[in-house]
Parts: sequence; C-alpha cells; structure tokens
Amino acid sequence: MTVLPFEAGEAALASQSEYFSEQSVLAMAQSRFYKLLERERLQKVLAELEFQLSDLADEGKAARVGKLLGAEVLVLGKVYAVKNGYEIFIKLVWVETAEILAVTKVKIDRALGL
Repeated sequence: MTVLPFEAGEAALASQSEYFSEQSVLAMAQSRFYKLLERERLQKVLAELEFQLSDLADEGKAARVGKLLGAEVLVLGKVYAVKNGYEIFIKLVWVETAEILAVTKVKIDRALGL
C-alpha cells in the first residue's frame, strides 16, 4: 500500500494537505498490516514521470504511479476547507485495474489545534 501526497482543494491548503498526508503515513507505518514506500522513492518516481500532484487525483494516472512503485493499493486524498475545519475525501484504488475500492470522508474540527 502506498499513500500518495494528499491534494489541496485550493492552493492555500498546501501545508494542511502535507500535514494530513504525513499523519496518514505515520498512522499506517505504526500498523503491522501495511508496508509503506519510502517518501524519497515516491518523490523520485513523481519527478521522473513529471506528474503534478493534481494529476494524481485521476485514478488511472495514480494507478500508473502505483505500478511503478510496486504497490497493490493506493491511498489518495483531497483536502478541503469548510466552515469549522477540514474535510478530506480519501479513496483506496486497486492499482492493477485502477478500480476504486472505497471512498470515505473525514471531518476534522479546527478546534483540534492543527
């Protein structure tokens, strides 16, 4: 499983998107059920393919990245600002077929002090 950097719904959310991406990677790394790809390797692949992060929201393009990374499943996310916090739409994508396995929405209250 590979967690790709979360996309920002707007440019002003770039730092929050990076933060939520890092938190997701940390949570997955602490689980014994997942093997994560090192971020450095992911950055090299992204540079090699000359992808912009917004292009990775397309499941087909993300699946191509996943194949190069040797991942079976990708975790994609997009962060939006809402009135009292953030909403993150997360997708699990099966790399072999680019099929969306699951979609969920995470709501985060600003009162958490992020």
